[in-house]
Order: sequence, then structure tokens, then C-alpha cells
Amino acid sequence: MDGPGTITWEEFLDNAKSLLDVSDKISDGWELHGDE
Repeated sequence: MDGPGTITWEEFLDNAKSLLDVSDKISDGWELHGDE
């Protein structure tokens, strides 16, 4: 059940990929594991 503040899997992946871009720039080593 979706509720307030709920995001889709696609939205989550888009946000995670943006976080990966920032992580690469600051070299903190964050990685996204799992299936898309």
C-alpha cells in the first residue's frame, strides 16, 4: 500500500544513481548493490 512519502522503485533507483555520481566526485566509495 502506498502512503504519504512513498516513492516508486524507479524513483529510488534514479535517486540512488544521483547519489552514486556525488559519491564518485567525493571518492567516498559508496556502491549500489543488487538488481535494477
